[in-house]
Amino acid sequence: MTSDYDGRTKRRKICNHYGWSYSDYTHHITSWYEEGMSSHEIAEKIYIDSKIRINPRSIMRVVPCRSVKEAYQNAIERGRVVWGKGEKTEGQFRVSVARRMLVLQRDNFKCQACVDSPAINKDTVLEIDHKTSRANGGSNEIENLQTLCRRCNKGKGALNM
Repeated sequence: MTSDYDGRTKRRKICNHYGWSYSDYTHHITSWYEEGMSSHEIAEKIYIDSKIRINPRSIMRVVPCRSVKEAYQNAIERGRVVWGKGEKTEGQFRVSVARRMLVLQRDNFKCQACVDSPAINKDTVLEIDHKTSRANGGSNEIENLQTLCRRCNKGKGALNM
């Protein structure tokens, strides 16, 4: 994490590189932004020109905000890929509450590894786990889900069961 001191130092280095006065930094960054450049494009331009890495969020702190609609339209006009709702693949979504409940009911609210249950031990916390992890190509299908207690799930990690 960078401190305010680091941010001011980077600003000074950027100003020196472009020959701006420190007080003109906001004016120049805002003019690029108003020309239609995104904060990511501005950060990339600064890096290419000066080899100084700057976080796009720090650029957003000094420029007036665009509306979401305006930013979306700008991205489309520039040919950038814009992800809308429903365009993610099934594997990118979390397991729904309804599906979790079905798995818990199927497994009789018991850990499938140690057979512990909240009915037996009040400290037991049950979690829904992927038998084949999503990192290894597993899906959110009910057949790939199982109930594990928190202790067994933490011990399992990304292993396949």
